[in-house]
Parts: sequence; C-alpha cells; structure tokens
Amino acid sequence: MDNYCFYEKITKDEEIGKVTDDVVSNIEKYNVNEKNIEKIKKVIYEAEKNIKLYAQSGEIQVELKDNLFKAKFKDQGPGIQNIGLACEDGFSTADDNIKKQGYGLGKGLSLIQENVDYIDIVSIPGVGTTLDVSIEMI
Repeated sequence: MDNYCFYEKITKDEEIGKVTDDVVSNIEKYNVNEKNIEKIKKVIYEAEKNIKLYAQSGEIQVELKDNLFKAKFKDQGPGIQNIGLACEDGFSTADDNIKKQGYGLGKGLSLIQENVDYIDIVSIPGVGTTLDVSIEMI
C-alpha cells in the first residue's frame, strides 16, 4: 500500500462533513476495503463535528501507511472537563443551539472509541483537546 498523508485546518466556516469527504475520497484511491472506509468515515466525521461545534478552530493530520490508519485532531476550544465521562455513550455538554441543529446526542467520542484500535485524548480545559487514533487495516 502506498503512503497517504493529509493535513487540513478545520474552521467553523465550512459545512460539517467537508473534511471527512476530502479524506475519504482520497483514501478510497488506495484500495482500502469498505469496512475500513466506514470506520474511518465515522471517526473523522465525529471528530470534525466536535471541532466545528465546540472549538474556535482546529486541524487534522492523517496518515495511511503499512496497513495502519492514523489521525490526529487538535483544537483550540474549551477542552474536556472529564474525559472519562465525555466518552460515555449518551453524555453531552451540548447547549440548546447545538441541539437545535440536530447534534449533541452524546455519541461522538463513544462512537470514535467503537471504531478504532487505539485512542488517546489529552485535554486542557480552556486551552484545547488533542485526539490521536489509529485503525489497523484488515
């Protein structure tokens, strides 16, 4: 498998899903099977959505190399007060504005966890969050 690297800044100006579409359309060129594509799509979408809904700005770095997909998401947002609680299915800190948009169901981090082989979350309240994930390609 050839190597693929991708980097993009994430801003609130873009529609949620744009970065996901950009990454997935490129990864599909590398003969990644559909099961892995679906996992990658879910992970990127949820992380992208969290950045766009909660942070001021952020970035994504993606690497596909030697049958391993890696992604790093960094944001400059409010941070996560309690990472353990935030990873529980159904937990949400979404305000009414976010909920009116149809988001804030508390599925983001738990859905990411379900679809990766490795996850590391580092967050500093008031500074931002870094999420590192990887998926072993089958």
